[in-house]
Amino acid sequence: MKKLICILCAIAVLLSLTACGGKKQPDMSMMNQQESSGGSQAADAAPESSRSVIREGEVSGGASYVLYSNGELVFTGGDVKENLKNLDVVSSYVGSVTSLKLEDGVSELGDGVFSDFTALTRVVVGDSVTVIGRNAFSGCAALREVLLGAGVRSIGNRAFAGCTSLAGMDFGPSLTDLGTDVFDGCTGLASFTVDCDLPSHSFENLAGLKDVSFGEHVTRVSSYAFTNCTSLRYITLGPNMTQIDDYAFKGCTALTSIRIPASMQLLGDESFAGCTSLSTIEIEEGGSLELGYRAFSDCTALKTLSLAEGVTKIGERCFAGCTGLEKIILPKSLTELGYGILEGDEHLRVLGYRGSSTDFSKVKKNDKWRYSIELNMEYNSKQ
Repeated sequence: MKKLICILCAIAVLLSLTACGGKKQPDMSMMNQQESSGGSQAADAAPESSRSVIREGEVSGGASYVLYSNGELVFTGGDVKENLKNLDVVSSYVGSVTSLKLEDGVSELGDGVFSDFTALTRVVVGDSVTVIGRNAFSGCAALREVLLGAGVRSIGNRAFAGCTSLAGMDFGPSLTDLGTDVFDGCTGLASFTVDCDLPSHSFENLAGLKDVSFGEHVTRVSSYAFTNCTSLRYITLGPNMTQIDDYAFKGCTALTSIRIPASMQLLGDESFAGCTSLSTIEIEEGGSLELGYRAFSDCTALKTLSLAEGVTKIGERCFAGCTGLEKIILPKSLTELGYGILEGDEHLRVLGYRGSSTDFSKVKKNDKWRYSIELNMEYNSKQ
């Protein structure tokens, strides 16, 4: 009897297993594909479902605008001349605008048009825009990215002043007029490329600025343009630059090297004074260059300096206070030496000149041109 019961139990188990094996299981790969496809479709549809029109209309200057629920504000077909905070239909949304697009047909932004849009993080300026007015984006503290179109030719005074989150900007080839204090207070600005002459004080005291590149259309950097940019380490001067004005890079204490193109004609008074990390000065041969009063004074990291042929004048106290300077070679092209060019350079051990003593006697110079340095001149230096 017990054997019979065991046999019946075994048969029942086998029948159960057979029934389960014959039942069709769901295709998990197909389900995963369906879920993935459904998720993708939902993701693609999300922007449309989250972007609805809140306001649309026209502003002073003729531009049409559309304000979307996702914080995007788009302008087309005319100029934007009026500060949008003055428009009742837009003013209540200013604090929620995060993205701005200036599309085809917009050519000019008036003074202060987007000032103090405190939530604005990104601006795209179309190629049709040629003028950005004074204070156009001043006080936009959250603004991180600005993409300028190729047509921008003028940026007004303080256009981006107080944009403390702005990290970088590249200026297009059409830019010919850059106002004063355009980036005043932009403490986060780290790098930019520019291809037009710069006015005085344009980037003064920007402590976060690290890298600057100048294009082929830049001929001049005006006085105080980068004074006390204490993090500025890399400067690339354009091939057609002719003049750097007084105090332009004074106090740029992180700057380690500078290459002066052959096109340069003048380095102004104290243009690189107090650049205490500057250890390498390279001057391309083939030009005619004057070094102004105290142009490289107090550059304490300088140790060896060989001035290229083409340097014609060294102004008063040009290298005064370069306390680390051990060796300097003067070019045969010299025509004038100012007073005290080596004042305070007590570690100087080699003073050379590429010409003969007769050549050097023809150089116009003050009797105190080397101040208290008593080293004998080494003539016909080959270095």
